[in-house]
Parts: sequence; structure tokens; C-alpha cells
Amino acid sequence: MADQRLSRLDKDIEEIFMIFNVRNSDTIHKGDLTVALRMLGVEVSKEVLRTEILPNYAEFSRLSAAHFKEIYRSQEAASADLENVFVELDRDKSGVISSKSLQLINSDLVAQGLEKTSHTVEEIEKILMEVFSTDHITKERFKNFMDVK
Repeated sequence: MADQRLSRLDKDIEEIFMIFNVRNSDTIHKGDLTVALRMLGVEVSKEVLRTEILPNYAEFSRLSAAHFKEIYRSQEAASADLENVFVELDRDKSGVISSKSLQLINSDLVAQGLEKTSHTVEEIEKILMEVFSTDHITKERFKNFMDVK
């Protein structure tokens, strides 16, 4: 998955470079560099722009790709963190977060004084049905709900 995103990123970088390579000189004019990088969502400091000579494709790609690779790494780390959270929430190890698992967690929180209200399995099922239209949460649904792809 990450390889596909990076492959697509390389193509996007090349396309944007070609748009701004108006003189076909294999470089981008300094004035266009900021705009080209912003099209990719990359903010570059004025100091970097002052020190950069007319960037060729390799340098433009380096500036752009470093930014996006860091974003992908942090997304993958967040996804791994969510994986661990999901495993913790799947108390009965059924591969889903069940209403029973959530009720056990709720009971633990009440016992620790971190939650005031104790909920029954039926109450939790009702909440899950309202939010997810089902009485359990799959790993995929959990990740989507937490907005991590």
C-alpha cells in the first residue's frame, strides 16, 4: 500500500515539475519553485529557497518526496497505534470490538473511578446500533471511524 502511494507520489512530482519546467531546461525558475511545491502541499522556508539554485528534477523531487514520505511514515505509525488500540478493545479476541468487550472496559473504568456510569451490554448494543448500524465494530470500520486509512 505504501509502495503504491509512493509510486503515485513520484508520478505527481514529475508531472508538476514538467508543468513548471517551461523553458525545457530541466530546471524550475526560482520564482515558480514555491508555487510548484505548494501544489504538492509542501511549505518550504525562505532560507531554503534563497540557498537553492534553479532546482533540477532530482532536487525538486527530493524536496517534495521528503515531505510526503514523512507524512506517510506518520500515517503508518498512527495506523499501527490504532491496531494496538483495536487489539486492546477486542477483549474477547473475537476479531471485532463487541458490545461485551465495551461493557467489560466500561466496568473496568467504573471500578477505577474513571467513569461514573456503568452500562449494560444491551445499552452498549443500542449505542453501537445507532452509531454503526451493527452490534460490533470491525477493524476496518474502527480505522475508518478513527479516520486513519
